[in-house]
Amino acid sequence: MGERIEFSPDELVPEFGASPVQPIRPTDDNARADHPIWTFRETIRGALLTLVPWLALAALNLLSSSQTTPSKPLSPGVDIANAIFIFIVQVLLEGTFLIAPLWYAVFRPRRIAKRQGLPTPTLRQGFGALGFRAFRSWQGVAGVVLGLAGIYAVSVLYTLIAQAFNVQVQTNVDVLSKQAAVEPWTILATLVAAVIVAPFCEETFFRSYFFQGLRLRLSVWVAIVLSAIIFGIAHGDPGSLVLLIVIGIFLALLRWRTRSIWPGICLHMLNNLLSALFVFQMLQFH
Repeated sequence: MGERIEFSPDELVPEFGASPVQPIRPTDDNARADHPIWTFRETIRGALLTLVPWLALAALNLLSSSQTTPSKPLSPGVDIANAIFIFIVQVLLEGTFLIAPLWYAVFRPRRIAKRQGLPTPTLRQGFGALGFRAFRSWQGVAGVVLGLAGIYAVSVLYTLIAQAFNVQVQTNVDVLSKQAAVEPWTILATLVAAVIVAPFCEETFFRSYFFQGLRLRLSVWVAIVLSAIIFGIAHGDPGSLVLLIVIGIFLALLRWRTRSIWPGICLHMLNNLLSALFVFQMLQFH
């Protein structure tokens, strides 16, 4: 934790397109702004500190899910109270994905720069390194549309293959659909968190911190596949693992090509929304 990091001027001032020592060519501005200001070692350290406890919780949830489903409908009061609790827990859990990116991209570089007497990176630079920047609208829209089409095509193919080989797979959507009749408010709270909170937090961690950090040492395609595999495993949903990996690949491609986090957040939200609408029609409010 006490590692001393030296920042070069162009890493400290990527958003403004110029360095006190060496000018940055205008054609390089966007690429330099998208370059991580954290190291590969910090990428792995932050990923381990985030994912190890998260995967442990996902495994516990997977083991206990069949035992916690109520056998009869909950009363409205109990269900609403449970929904509020579940939503708060989901927000806190998803929020853990923001800790490492914010520390290594926003706060730690500022502390190190001050200690070394170097120009202090602005908050805009830190968030810019995480991909919170404008993008070409046509590129973002095209990427989201193609991503949705690709995810849908793979989903249909996955279902056909499972049916052809008579393989019974149960996804998180299937589990939520079964619970919709007995605890509708709780499931609604889960869906809201999945559509609104999860895409923002997960894109910040998996695509803008982890994927970008992996690219410091690995080729872009290895980083895309590896980050997608970790993304899929982190969901603790064996029945959807293949689909989640494919979704992770599309999201990483979108982050890479647009150099912005926003198109990926939109694609992630839309994908989750479509699944949520399927479950929503199963809800039976008492």
